[in-house]
Amino acid sequence: MLKYLFKTLKYLFRAIIGLVALLCIYTLAVFLCLWFPTNKDFEKTPNRDIPIYIVSNGVHTDLLLPLDMSQKTDQLIVENQNHGSLPAYIAYGWGDKGFYLETPTWADLKFSTAFKAVTGLSSAAMHITLYKHAPQLDESTFKILVNTEQLAKLRAYAGKDFIYQNNKLVYINCCWYHNDHSDAFYDSKGSYSLFKTCNVWTNAALKDAGIKTAAWAPFSDCVTYHLK
Repeated sequence: MLKYLFKTLKYLFRAIIGLVALLCIYTLAVFLCLWFPTNKDFEKTPNRDIPIYIVSNGVHTDLLLPLDMSQKTDQLIVENQNHGSLPAYIAYGWGDKGFYLETPTWADLKFSTAFKAVTGLSSAAMHITLYKHAPQLDESTFKILVNTEQLAKLRAYAGKDFIYQNNKLVYINCCWYHNDHSDAFYDSKGSYSLFKTCNVWTNAALKDAGIKTAAWAPFSDCVTYHLK
């Protein structure tokens, strides 16, 4: 009996050591990617006169782009969500579908939802919010000036993960975060994990457009660090 107990404890100890090592490596990677950003020459980019925004709630980041009705994705979003005058901006927030739909507050978080999210076992969703006006700048809202080429890359990145059926976005008719129903959820490609979080998605969009940002940004503060 003692033999099996010691054997179990040995494997448990190894598992704990492995988990601690993984967390240390993960943390080190976060700081290294933050200290060595990409696109360091972004400020020298010419003709940057179009404002876009990054909005953070401390955990999650959204990418806000100006509405362009010549874009198919924008047309479909407005067709599905808009109930008045055209919005000025559309906020894109990629993330874990379970978190989005089943966890309105942290008190509602289930172990199964968290486990699926960090291990990449659940599907993803896109949270879209319409803004009638440009957001006010504060400690959680950041403006970035880009040129037309960079904006085109941001639009392409924001639109690439939507899932289409019958030439329509796959709308998830379940819930809203805002009482005015200015937001909505859509099915999205990919899956959330420790290595591809909602903030990694936002950061990758900035990186792809040539904007100075962390090489990898699993947390919201990593996305906004170089915008302050």
